[in-house]
Amino acid sequence: MKVKPLLLIALFILFACSNLKNTTISEPHLPSNHIVNQVIAAIIELDSLSYDNELLNEFKNIKFYNPHFVDSLWIPPPPDGFYYDEVLLKFDPQNKEIRQSDSIFLSKQSNTFNRYTLADSICNKFLPESSHVYQFHVPIFSSDMKTVFIQYWEDCGAGCGRQYTCVLRWKEAKWVLTDKWLSIIE
Repeated sequence: MKVKPLLLIALFILFACSNLKNTTISEPHLPSNHIVNQVIAAIIELDSLSYDNELLNEFKNIKFYNPHFVDSLWIPPPPDGFYYDEVLLKFDPQNKEIRQSDSIFLSKQSNTFNRYTLADSICNKFLPESSHVYQFHVPIFSSDMKTVFIQYWEDCGAGCGRQYTCVLRWKEAKWVLTDKWLSIIE
């Protein structure tokens, strides 16, 4: 007689545990070199970059920092770096779980610039050894790989340069520019 209540309790616990939602966040894989090159090709097309200029085939690194304040004043991040929250705001997370996943993925993408190479099919379109040069930072993706944050540098000679920051979203099977701003003028 005592076996039935214990069996019922064991079955209840087993059933309750099997219905629990999986709350672990799966870790996304780093983007492939192919996807990175798709983003670069989209920026070149969307911003109408001139093929009469040189395109450096190596990426610049992006570093992430925690926001820094001194006496309630916001201190800008070091050059070629961003505060985590700046990038996360551009990813426009729908909920806390997505934001946490994006935050973890940002850290994983830090210092990956040596992992990627620009495709020859892209580089060969540009004029080598020009005095006007483009160089891209490694693109930073959201954890769902549908939003990308990217910067590129346009060097137009001694004391002349501009750095642009762009946000693209994957919509209808292509990258669409959703935000762009001039981040540095030299």
